[in-house]
Amino acid sequence: MTKLTHLRRQAHLPLLIALSAIGSLVGGCGGRGNGLSGQEFLYLATGTNVVQFNIASSTGILTELIPNTAPSTNAVAIATTNDSRFAYAVNKSAATVSQYQINGDGTLTALNPATAGTGTAPVAVAVTPAHAFLYVLNHGDNTIGEYAVAGNGTLSPLNPATVGVAADGDSLVITPNGSYLYATSYSTGLVSGYSIGVNGQLTALGTTAVAQPQGPAVSPNGAYLYVPSSTLGVAEFSIGADGSLTALAPADVSTGGAGNDTAAVTPNGAFAYVGVFNGGFPGSPVAQFSVGAGGVLSALAPPTAAAGNAPYNVIVEQSGKYAYVANQNDGTVSLFSIGADGTLTALATPTINPNGALQMALAKR
Repeated sequence: MTKLTHLRRQAHLPLLIALSAIGSLVGGCGGRGNGLSGQEFLYLATGTNVVQFNIASSTGILTELIPNTAPSTNAVAIATTNDSRFAYAVNKSAATVSQYQINGDGTLTALNPATAGTGTAPVAVAVTPAHAFLYVLNHGDNTIGEYAVAGNGTLSPLNPATVGVAADGDSLVITPNGSYLYATSYSTGLVSGYSIGVNGQLTALGTTAVAQPQGPAVSPNGAYLYVPSSTLGVAEFSIGADGSLTALAPADVSTGGAGNDTAAVTPNGAFAYVGVFNGGFPGSPVAQFSVGAGGVLSALAPPTAAAGNAPYNVIVEQSGKYAYVANQNDGTVSLFSIGADGTLTALATPTINPNGALQMALAKR
């Protein structure tokens, strides 16, 4: 993927929203065990607003809630708390994060105040598993904003309010134990690691080189980090007890295409999926892998499933039965069932069109 292609993800998002519009585990991985056993919901940042859906447990089909949207301004990424009480969407052009309560019927209601300020051009958001702290990646000023999450869901900046990150920031992901955060920076070619202190403050651990890294995923057991690379495919790492990254062998696996956007791992850790831009055409592939005992990815047979135009974000819902793919260039969402062997099969309703599709998050009430 060239830098020009990458700009469809960041600086040119408002333009591409006219054509179209994830992720912990932020960055795409679904399947968080929040202890709740009720109805599941999906939220989609479209680049203009947040569209909210019910997930049919028996079929995986998405149905828009009433109302079908929640108020926001240029929402490009969204995250929910692990207890499914609150949701947060970053508004790139407005330099704010919208904060919501998740109601029992899945609808989102704005908190008071409805937004909190961010740095310049926020593009990613992540919440710690214990939902005490929230982080926003500010693409425009090369910072990560740090916030405390109050009991009522509202955000307040920590002191200091930001830490630095490598230029051209793209995505965030937090480990399941809440100890470490990783940020990708596309043109800089770096994954920046941070430890998360008891007070929520981030402390830099160092950087790891990955060519044109994008939306990462952490395995549910917290042992492995998968970083899609525009040129390499997927870079794969073990995560040390101190948060350090060590390349697996092999250090990367091919997706069969270029412009790899976002990774997701199933809740049981057995399978992984990567959206592949591949030039941006209808029927662009989602690469599908098994996850070996040592964390190494192996291509399934067939190695890909066809999604829409430019699969930007992939998420697996919490039962592990269904996967959803947000297709940026045509603004659609592709719907799949996940077979026992990990392969994706289009659902009876294979695609919906919410008129914009960037990143997704889940909740269960």
